[in-house]
Amino acid sequence: MSLTVKKPFTTALQRFSVGDEIPDDTNLFPHTAESLAEGGFAGKPPSSKSAKTKADDKPTED
Repeated sequence: MSLTVKKPFTTALQRFSVGDEIPDDTNLFPHTAESLAEGGFAGKPPSSKSAKTKADDKPTED
């Protein structure tokens, strides 16, 4: 599972900017994927599917 950067941070080898994808095999030393997620620096990429439901398409009745 890859992560997406939410806050900029650096590792021993690389700098990450907001919106960057972090592949699973990336060396994050001295951090871990878990510590970055807990600190709000990285998270799951936003889903590409819309959360819209059929109820949202129905016109409202007055």
